[in-house]
Amino acid sequence: MRIMENNLLFAVGLTKIHHVGPVLGRQLIYYCGSPEEVFNTSARNLLKIPGLGNTIVSEICSKKVLAIAEIELKDCVKKNIEILYFKSSNYPSRLANLPDSPIVVYQMGNIDWEDRFILSVVGTRKPSQHGIEALNKILEGIKEYNPIIVSGLAFGIDAEAHHFCLKNNLRTAGIMAHGLGSIYPADHRELAEKISRQGALLSEYPWSVRAEKEFFPMRNRIIAGLSDGVLVVETAERGGSMITAQLANDYNREVMALPGRMTDKWSQGCLKLIKNQEATLVSSADDVINLLQWKDAQTKQMIIPFLEPLEKKIVDLYIDAKIISLEYLLSNTSLSTGLLSQLLLDMEFKGLIKEIPGKRYQKLI
Repeated sequence: MRIMENNLLFAVGLTKIHHVGPVLGRQLIYYCGSPEEVFNTSARNLLKIPGLGNTIVSEICSKKVLAIAEIELKDCVKKNIEILYFKSSNYPSRLANLPDSPIVVYQMGNIDWEDRFILSVVGTRKPSQHGIEALNKILEGIKEYNPIIVSGLAFGIDAEAHHFCLKNNLRTAGIMAHGLGSIYPADHRELAEKISRQGALLSEYPWSVRAEKEFFPMRNRIIAGLSDGVLVVETAERGGSMITAQLANDYNREVMALPGRMTDKWSQGCLKLIKNQEATLVSSADDVINLLQWKDAQTKQMIIPFLEPLEKKIVDLYIDAKIISLEYLLSNTSLSTGLLSQLLLDMEFKGLIKEIPGKRYQKLI
């Protein structure tokens, strides 16, 4: 990892400014042009940005946080932690398209976040035997697609999903509500170590940050945003799994819920999601595969047709990426929204691309 690559020093520095979260941080970057330019912009011009006051502006202009950021970057190199900046090619594109995704995330391990098959799994910390068996049956059924399974490293359903992946040589990612230097719960230290070798640990917090109660709901947006679908396996009517399901709906992700007995406390959340049409009832691996359209993606045979000039221009924009957003296409083609939409529709009919949730387009050739 090159320390100055992709504005990393300045991007990390920006996350050190008090009261600058992901939304305001993005606003600063878009207004100024880059993380580096945020720190080079005059106080007078910074004060014109909505949401900024004298305290934040003074902290930016002092540039003191850059010294802290530089130390952090060097530590990450020593600890073999990769820092992903939201506008860089190695940042998960599904996550980058969200309005409140982290400016940077810290990753230990290696995962191709542009993989076609990614599923998030959430659920209660106190699952029933029925819930565990149902989860394992579904994961067994989708195993042939070699999916990446994302979860939160918590007790219960999270841990069951991770353990299944480790036993079956599937890639899995643990999304943490604290820095990578600590593990919560502490009992999952060995589990986390295995995940980092067979997949990745991911966090928006620097190495030494400890878990705080308010970090867990924030962590859930990453779990919801990293995949095309969220599977909810047993949950009460309130809790982290319900928050993740709501966020997934907000992000136009497919939300799926396993039904359970009406009398079970840990089935009430799933039943509520299904009743309110906030989740689709699933009872088998085939349900998950069909909802996420994995079978079509795996079996479709591609015949590359002749490319019109504008179609070639679109295809060339992908470079090494498999998925890019409508926003990116609009900003890099100089085409009107109407013309671009028609062009993308024509390309989809030809089998060149496929629209997927979140106004993103997957290249199929």
